[in-house]
Amino acid sequence: MEAEEFGGPALVLGSVRGRRSFGATTEGHLTGVFHNQVWEPGENRAQCRHDGGVVEQRPDGRIVVRTSSVREISTTHGLAGCTCGFYAYYRQDPYTKPGRLSGIVEGYGRVVLGTAGFRCEKARILGLLLPGPAGLGLATIDVIRVRETYPDVPFFSREEDMLAGCPPTPDGPRL
Repeated sequence: MEAEEFGGPALVLGSVRGRRSFGATTEGHLTGVFHNQVWEPGENRAQCRHDGGVVEQRPDGRIVVRTSSVREISTTHGLAGCTCGFYAYYRQDPYTKPGRLSGIVEGYGRVVLGTAGFRCEKARILGLLLPGPAGLGLATIDVIRVRETYPDVPFFSREEDMLAGCPPTPDGPRL
């Protein structure tokens, strides 16, 4: 083994949990708030969309500049120097508002830890908070479809119950 084999970022075993908001499609799929990447039941892998300005030659011989592309985060990409990944917050989610569902996610894989939250390469939904009596802008049929799309995710009617059942990492992990 060579010393450079161990020269990468520090590795920490485990996962981190946080709050985040979701958009919802009319078909009942959850999406990101700023990027429309659909969250699948189970494990989700973040995609990088910041690989812009790439020059490529098309099959017909034309040269074009690709303004953006989508690629998976991998060992050659990591998260350093980019803003990609799934975001979540230890305490209050600043993007909670009417028309969005909120929940708790577990992040793992490559993770960037911050003082307010984290962003990660892989995530899964641990629990979702049902809209309150005010409806939060979601139609009943949307909630029914979301429940059908994510049958293994527990839904909570009270935030206190969600936080007790799926507690976020308190104030960030201690390294």
